[in-house]
Amino acid sequence: GEVMTTKVAYSTPDTPETECQELMTHRRLRHQPVLENNRLAGLISIGDIMALEVARQQETIEYMHQYLHGRA
Repeated sequence: GEVMTTKVAYSTPDTPETECQELMTHRRLRHQPVLENNRLAGLISIGDIMALEVARQQETIEYMHQYLHGRA
């Protein structure tokens, strides 16, 4: 109790990724538990969030490239 967080921040499977990212960034968390029906369903890491963000950006870049070069 002296060295651990007493009020644990968590998300649910329905929590949007952006909300998880904001909470993790604001509270400087590397990992966040995911609870479903008050039970641990999993753990999400800031690396998971960033990998999703990179994948989405890559997809947008690809769409823009196809649009600009007429291959859409």
